[in-house]
Amino acid sequence: MTTPPRVIALVGSTASGKSSVAHSFALQRGDVEILSVDSMTVYRGMDIGTAKPTTAEQREVRYHLLDLVDASESYSVAEFQRTAREALTDIASRQKIALLVGGTGLYGRAIIDNFTMPGEYPELRASLTVRAETELATMFQELTELDPSAAEKIEPTNARRVVRALEV
Repeated sequence: MTTPPRVIALVGSTASGKSSVAHSFALQRGDVEILSVDSMTVYRGMDIGTAKPTTAEQREVRYHLLDLVDASESYSVAEFQRTAREALTDIASRQKIALLVGGTGLYGRAIIDNFTMPGEYPELRASLTVRAETELATMFQELTELDPSAAEKIEPTNARRVVRALEV
């Protein structure tokens, strides 16, 4: 039987000092590992404008979900959720506490609320993207018929959102 993860979430507005409080708390406790729930710290090289821990801080406390992908790559909430679940399992396997810290509410909710994320279908998306170049109006009409509530929230000229809505 696996041990369920013990999780604490530290939330607050941008630049409110969450990261330094989390680091101090983790140092003090000794049984806490920090799981970043910030949409920008997953990107390598995105150090300015984020509260990404320094190399020295990362030697003192174990951090998770930092520098996962290059800034030129896309990284979805679904990918984050999957990676975060793996990190939580790893943390729990060592009887440690996971401290969720960051300013991206959706990332935090993806872990805490454990909601199901819609899938991604790269081949379908590629096909729809090509089609949108010449048939966006028709595609928006199809979306209106298939999912009127989604269509109400999307501008008919926003190809990226029309494609994503049809994809899921």
